[in-house]
Amino acid sequence: MRATWRPRDGFRRADGSLAPAALTALLDEAAFWLGALKTGESGMTTELRVTLHGPAPFGSPVVVRGARAAVQARAGDQRYWDTDVEARIDGAVVATAGITFVAVRGAARRLVTGMLAINDPARVQRVFPAYTR
Repeated sequence: MRATWRPRDGFRRADGSLAPAALTALLDEAAFWLGALKTGESGMTTELRVTLHGPAPFGSPVVVRGARAAVQARAGDQRYWDTDVEARIDGAVVATAGITFVAVRGAARRLVTGMLAINDPARVQRVFPAYTR
Protein backbone atom coordinates (compact mmCIF):
# COMPACT_ATOMS: atom_id res chain seq x y z
CA MET A 1 0.00 0.00 0.00
CA ARG A 2 1.25 3.45 -0.89
CA ALA A 3 -0.45 6.78 -0.39
CA THR A 4 0.57 10.42 -0.69
CA TRP A 5 -0.60 13.19 1.64
CA ARG A 6 -0.07 16.92 1.24
CA PRO A 7 -0.17 18.57 4.69
CA ARG A 8 -2.15 21.78 5.15
CA ASP A 9 -0.51 24.83 6.71
CA GLY A 10 -2.12 24.05 10.07
CA PHE A 11 0.32 21.15 10.44
CA ARG A 12 3.39 23.42 10.16
CA ARG A 13 5.20 23.96 13.47
CA ALA A 14 6.79 27.27 14.46
CA ASP A 15 10.23 25.90 13.50
CA GLY A 16 8.98 25.10 9.98
CA SER A 17 8.79 21.34 10.46
CA LEU A 18 5.79 19.04 10.10
CA ALA A 19 3.98 18.37 13.38
CA PRO A 20 4.88 14.91 14.76
CA ALA A 21 1.23 14.34 15.69
CA ALA A 22 0.34 14.55 11.99
CA LEU A 23 2.89 11.86 11.12
CA THR A 24 1.68 9.68 13.98
CA ALA A 25 -1.95 9.94 12.86
CA LEU A 26 -1.00 9.27 9.24
CA LEU A 27 0.96 6.12 10.13
CA ASP A 28 -1.84 4.91 12.38
CA GLU A 29 -4.43 5.40 9.63
CA ALA A 30 -2.27 3.57 7.10
CA ALA A 31 -1.86 0.65 9.49
CA PHE A 32 -5.64 0.54 10.05
CA TRP A 33 -6.24 0.13 6.31
CA LEU A 34 -3.52 -2.51 6.01
CA GLY A 35 -5.22 -4.45 8.81
CA ALA A 36 -8.61 -4.03 7.17
CA LEU A 37 -7.25 -5.18 3.81
CA LYS A 38 -5.65 -8.24 5.38
CA THR A 39 -8.59 -9.29 7.59
CA GLY A 40 -11.65 -7.93 5.79
CA GLU A 41 -12.72 -6.44 9.12
CA SER A 42 -12.68 -3.04 10.72
CA GLY A 43 -10.96 -2.64 14.05
CA MET A 44 -8.71 -0.37 16.04
CA THR A 45 -5.14 0.23 17.05
CA THR A 46 -4.18 -1.37 20.36
CA GLU A 47 -0.46 -0.58 20.28
CA LEU A 48 1.34 2.23 18.47
CA ARG A 49 5.14 2.46 18.45
CA VAL A 50 6.35 5.44 16.42
CA THR A 51 9.96 6.40 15.78
CA LEU A 52 10.61 9.89 14.48
CA HIS A 53 13.85 10.08 12.49
CA GLY A 54 14.43 13.78 13.18
CA PRO A 55 12.39 16.86 12.30
CA ALA A 56 10.28 16.29 9.20
CA PRO A 57 10.47 19.14 6.70
CA PHE A 58 7.19 20.83 5.90
CA GLY A 59 6.14 21.64 2.35
CA SER A 60 6.65 18.44 0.41
CA PRO A 61 4.18 15.57 0.13
CA VAL A 62 4.43 12.74 2.64
CA VAL A 63 4.48 9.24 1.14
CA VAL A 64 3.34 6.50 3.49
CA ARG A 65 4.03 2.85 2.68
CA GLY A 66 3.36 -0.55 4.13
CA ALA A 67 3.06 -4.07 2.76
CA ARG A 68 -0.23 -5.93 3.04
CA ALA A 69 1.68 -9.20 2.80
CA ALA A 70 3.75 -8.21 5.85
CA VAL A 71 0.69 -7.90 8.13
CA GLN A 72 1.00 -10.88 10.48
CA ALA A 73 -1.43 -12.43 12.94
CA ARG A 74 -0.14 -12.53 16.47
CA ALA A 75 0.74 -16.01 17.68
CA GLY A 76 -1.89 -17.28 20.10
CA ASP A 77 -4.58 -14.71 19.26
CA GLN A 78 -5.72 -14.36 15.65
CA ARG A 79 -7.70 -11.17 16.43
CA TYR A 80 -4.47 -9.16 16.74
CA TRP A 81 -2.38 -8.25 13.71
CA ASP A 82 1.05 -6.59 13.65
CA THR A 83 2.28 -4.39 10.84
CA ASP A 84 4.99 -1.87 10.05
CA VAL A 85 4.60 1.34 8.07
CA GLU A 86 6.90 4.20 7.11
CA ALA A 87 6.58 7.83 6.08
CA ARG A 88 8.97 9.47 3.60
CA ILE A 89 9.45 13.05 2.50
CA ASP A 90 11.52 13.67 -0.63
CA GLY A 91 12.64 10.03 -0.48
CA ALA A 92 14.00 10.20 3.09
CA VAL A 93 12.40 8.17 5.89
CA VAL A 94 11.06 10.64 8.45
CA ALA A 95 9.04 8.25 10.65
CA THR A 96 8.41 4.54 11.08
CA ALA A 97 5.83 2.71 13.15
CA GLY A 98 5.04 -0.74 14.42
CA ILE A 99 1.33 -1.03 15.01
CA THR A 100 -0.96 -3.71 16.40
CA PHE A 101 -4.48 -3.78 14.95
CA VAL A 102 -7.32 -5.73 16.56
CA ALA A 103 -9.94 -6.95 14.09
CA VAL A 104 -13.43 -6.55 15.54
CA ARG A 105 -15.85 -8.92 13.83
CA GLY A 106 -18.92 -7.06 12.59
CA ALA A 107 -17.53 -3.57 13.21
CA ALA A 108 -17.11 -2.99 9.47
CA ARG A 109 -20.85 -3.24 8.87
CA ARG A 110 -21.53 0.36 9.95
CA LEU A 111 -18.40 1.68 8.24
CA VAL A 112 -19.33 -0.02 4.96
CA THR A 113 -22.81 1.52 4.96
CA GLY A 114 -21.31 5.00 4.86
CA MET A 115 -18.61 4.03 2.39
CA LEU A 116 -21.13 2.60 -0.07
CA ALA A 117 -22.95 5.92 -0.12
CA ILE A 118 -19.91 7.70 -1.59
CA ASN A 119 -17.70 5.03 -3.20
CA ASP A 120 -17.84 2.54 -6.03
CA PRO A 121 -19.29 -0.66 -4.48
CA ALA A 122 -16.71 -2.81 -6.28
CA ARG A 123 -13.89 -0.95 -4.51
CA VAL A 124 -15.52 -1.27 -1.11
CA GLN A 125 -16.09 -4.97 -1.74
CA ARG A 126 -12.35 -5.54 -2.27
CA VAL A 127 -11.70 -4.40 1.31
CA PHE A 128 -14.82 -5.66 3.09
CA PRO A 129 -16.22 -8.54 1.01
CA ALA A 130 -18.34 -10.01 3.81
CA TYR A 131 -20.31 -6.77 4.21
CA THR A 132 -21.02 -5.83 0.58
CA ARG A 133 -22.95 -8.85 -0.66
